Amino acid sequence: MISDVVMPKLGVEMAVARVVAWSRGSGERIERDDNLLTIETDKVNFEVPAPATGLVHVVARVDEEVPVGAVLGHIAETNDEYRTLTAAPVHGTVRPAPIQAAALRATPLARKIAKLHGIDIGTLRGSGARGQVREADVWRAMEGAMSPGPVPRAAEATTAPSASAGGRAIHRRVPFKGMRHVIARRLHEGLQAMAQMTDLGELDVTELVRCRDQLKLEPALVGGTITYTDFFIKIAALVVRELRQFNASVEGDEIVEWAPVNIGFATSVEGGLIVPVVRGADSKPLTAVRTERSQLAERAKAGTLRREDVSDGTFTITNFGSYGSWMGTPLINPPQVAVLGLGEIRQKPAIHDGQIVPRWLMGYGLTIDHRVLDGADAGRFLKRFRELCERPWVLLVG
Repeated sequence: MISDVVMPKLGVEMAVARVVAWSRGSGERIERDDNLLTIETDKVNFEVPAPATGLVHVVARVDEEVPVGAVLGHIAETNDEYRTLTAAPVHGTVRPAPIQAAALRATPLARKIAKLHGIDIGTLRGSGARGQVREADVWRAMEGAMSPGPVPRAAEATTAPSASAGGRAIHRRVPFKGMRHVIARRLHEGLQAMAQMTDLGELDVTELVRCRDQLKLEPALVGGTITYTDFFIKIAALVVRELRQFNASVEGDEIVEWAPVNIGFATSVEGGLIVPVVRGADSKPLTAVRTERSQLAERAKAGTLRREDVSDGTFTITNFGSYGSWMGTPLINPPQVAVLGLGEIRQKPAIHDGQIVPRWLMGYGLTIDHRVLDGADAGRFLKRFRELCERPWVLLVG
């Protein structure tokens, strides 16, 4: 019996994914449920298990973008079945499953950009798998430079990089793909669809620094070292729970305010940035937030995050202070409506109780989607966030 290996659908919005690597080549044997290949979605890498035991027949190539439901390869139970596969004319091409075909004529982002700029996507010829229209094809059409035929895939390019361009020597050419390309696509999508505004300022976190210093003296009692990120995840969760308009997304003509408060924290990994999610952070003790955040960060560094680790986030914080930055303008992680960037904590002179004294201050940048939130909302968020930073001991209750 020959078993098909198809591209799984890992989320409601998932339409395509990229093949990252095969653990077995054509003709090699694999056991059922062993990792067969790794795919990359717009959020995380995912290991696809073998649906059966037998000989692998690879169809989709590494770096190829494949639609949901399309055949990635086959598992042949016997040698005779494998020989039948290798003699088939579909070898080396992605054979579409009967479902999903027409709906995947264009990627969701390509459709969104085309609609935004009044482009009839039905008139475009795509450069993706099976002629699928991608966002780059829409941009070419807008620039009036759309070629009459499909654009060659990067993997099929035959020309070698030139030694110079416009009189400038080239150091190297790096393919714009993988996680970095996904990040660029998602953030650009957010900028195209949202009216983003950033409120910049600084917070007095002296009491929070003192609280953390005291907790560091008893790591055995608190389950380890509580980081500033743990504090800020918990504080953000409590503020978002009070101000539900920040715990929202825009879906068509509706603003959807979510019941769970799931706080994402941006984490730098090789090749880009990923946002693991602490689910229900508002209802968890600070020590539980610390444990979950630590486990997620470890899995992110190891590249073993699961789909549920990075999905369903409702609000995001990002810590650019870990790189010495004081202030910045973070970009919203779609489809969320706000993001809080936190800068380095520095001791600076400040006026406190009428005296100029050294205080621990931290820069911030709160970016909001002005379609949903306004300056008054941002002010209320920051006022409450500031109050909890000044009274961090309340976070230890419960």
